[in-house]
Amino acid sequence: MEITRLPLSRLEPNKGQIEGLPQNPRTWTQTDIDKLAASLIETPELFEARPIIVVPTSNESNKYVILGGNLRYAASKKNDARNVPCYVLPLNTPIEKMKEIVLKDNSSFGDWNEMLLAEDWKDINFEQLNIYFSDKNFDTSKEIDPNEFSQDITLRLKFHEPYGSILKAVMGEDPKQSLLQALSYETK
Repeated sequence: MEITRLPLSRLEPNKGQIEGLPQNPRTWTQTDIDKLAASLIETPELFEARPIIVVPTSNESNKYVILGGNLRYAASKKNDARNVPCYVLPLNTPIEKMKEIVLKDNSSFGDWNEMLLAEDWKDINFEQLNIYFSDKNFDTSKEIDPNEFSQDITLRLKFHEPYGSILKAVMGEDPKQSLLQALSYETK
């Protein structure tokens, strides 16, 4: 795989201009562009290691359509970059392969292990790195049966004030027992 630097002026975002290849299916905000633009300046090594993936528009043209890296392109424009690292696919790349590259480049595999991040990476400002956590991994509609667990688990709850103080006052002497009762578990 050979990476070359191409002038930003020769690159075009994927807007469906290649027959059979739909436009880039991802969207982003100006805030996303601003954050990535700052990140490209802070850590240019990442951009060099993950170049924009392009394909020539034709044999006669001096232009390239971006298959992977449309947001990096927008952030580079914001940074007034003159040229950017690119991996150029051959002109005869099949449409099916181009579609696959567009979709795979825009997908995320895996999830963060939030427990490890909280314990081993606590010195990092995650928001500064555009890493955000949500409760999406918790299915609140799922009923939990404590008998299904083969080992002890730790349940951590985060309450925002004033609820934390109220809950502590209500739980009294045995917070574990009170919490289990509040969650409708029978206690012995």
